[in-house]
Amino acid sequence: MPLESAKPFGMLSMLVTVAVVIGMLAIWPHEKGKSISRHSAAGRVPYLLMALVQTFAYPAYLWFAFQWFVPTFDINPLYLVLTVLSAIGLLVAAWVPDVPGIRRRIHEVCAYGAAGLYIPATLILVLTPTIVPMARVFGALTAAYMIINVYAGLKIPKAHEYHLPLQSIYIVSYFAVILLATYVR
Repeated sequence: MPLESAKPFGMLSMLVTVAVVIGMLAIWPHEKGKSISRHSAAGRVPYLLMALVQTFAYPAYLWFAFQWFVPTFDINPLYLVLTVLSAIGLLVAAWVPDVPGIRRRIHEVCAYGAAGLYIPATLILVLTPTIVPMARVFGALTAAYMIINVYAGLKIPKAHEYHLPLQSIYIVSYFAVILLATYVR
């Protein structure tokens, strides 16, 4: 049985994360080629802000996912596995800054690996019949965008010039699928 008091934690965790991403886009509008992580690693304050925000946001989202989202829509349990692995990867990436050396490699494996898990997680939501059609259609479009985004990042050098906005849309689109599923009936 879903725990109704856990429902607001999903929205809260996503809003806090999106607010930080929007703040970064506003503060560094001309540095679109740098990732969210590189912006965060640029100084002690942004690094600590991002690490603290993620340390709050991911456990809050997991509480929402385990206690309300998955039970409410009877989502395949694989979604929870992907969500936990993604949260762990993103928490490690938040606390291991994207700076030269072994820390960059650890950060990249965790951050990009975790973000890559958003694609199958989104597809699971698309295939969940209890989620409203609007969220499922938006989820299918989001999954297509994510796949194109990953391809562009790997194969099209010009795409690197727009890494920050493309990465931001990737994250916000994933959140939008979850919010549509949660709040549109």
